[in-house]
Amino acid sequence: MMGSGKSSVGRRLAGLIGYDFLDIDYILECQTGYHIQALFALKGEAYFRQLEAEWCQSELPTLEKTVIATGGGLIVNPHNQTALREYTTVVWLDVNLSDLKKRLRFDKKRPLSSQLETLYTDRKPLYSASAHIRFAYDDAVVDSAHNDLHHQLLIDSE
Repeated sequence: MMGSGKSSVGRRLAGLIGYDFLDIDYILECQTGYHIQALFALKGEAYFRQLEAEWCQSELPTLEKTVIATGGGLIVNPHNQTALREYTTVVWLDVNLSDLKKRLRFDKKRPLSSQLETLYTDRKPLYSASAHIRFAYDDAVVDSAHNDLHHQLLIDSE
């Protein structure tokens, strides 16, 4: 979900465990030459979701020792769900709606932020079904979330 900390927590976790870090939104921005907001405005959400799906199908199977921050909507495509579960350990950063609203209240760059409540309701079951690990946290522990998540990953791998 947008604003859940996928990029910030993911980047910190990757550094902590010595893995590479990839942000799919950033990769697609570099690939297309457009920021996500402009890509949505010029080409539409369907085009963006197609780029995500192509990346997921072609690149995901080749990655090792990499923490990946996906776009929040990548999970709506069932083929992406399957690829993520097959080739990765999917961690759902479960942040409650009120914290997401606080985090995104001034963010004008995310193309779907005006639909946050609907997206939250629609996507939550998809995140739950696709995740190997659910990691719930709130704004009180955002700075230590990567450490807490690392600890949970260690416990779950035993």
